[in-house]
Amino acid sequence: AKTKIEAGSGVTKTLPEGTHLKGLFPAMDPAGFQEQQELIQRLPEVVERLDRIEEKTAAAV
Repeated sequence: AKTKIEAGSGVTKTLPEGTHLKGLFPAMDPAGFQEQQELIQRLPEVVERLDRIEEKTAAAV
């Protein structure tokens, strides 16, 4: 039984039996994933700050 991965663009990659997906996707390690989720959750806050900076800049000009 081979592991078959299909990417969105119709790309299919067949992996040898026993391949560890964790090795293929190091970015998906739990710590990195957790960090990504935290960053995603903070995006609205970051965008809001940028908006405020833009407003201040526009007001100063």
